[in-house]
Amino acid sequence: MSVKEIIEGYYRELMTTNDVEQYYHRNMLVDWHGSRGFLQMNAEDLIMMIKQVDKYFISSRIEITHLIVSGNEASVRYNHYGVTKDSSFEEKLISTSIGIWQLKDNKLYRGYVMGHSD
Repeated sequence: MSVKEIIEGYYRELMTTNDVEQYYHRNMLVDWHGSRGFLQMNAEDLIMMIKQVDKYFISSRIEITHLIVSGNEASVRYNHYGVTKDSSFEEKLISTSIGIWQLKDNKLYRGYVMGHSD
């Protein structure tokens, strides 16, 4: 798979958590700067966070708006939309984020993510 295909596949699977681990390098590390501060996470931490977020949504999806690939690195800008249990009648923009990823062995190895939640 190309770097573009890996990134697109990862963000497509991200909201299901079913097969997301297949994209993670065993030594993956992510620096995440969000509305609530800084977190540094490994693959296990990220999976736990995804499962926690998933509890609040009836459905959610990610829309990639920009994807730039250079060698084994990619920059991606995306919007996260969701339908919450509190307002099950409308989809809302949950966050806008940008990620910079370095791939190793065709897996996400080092990530830098910055997001803003509404």
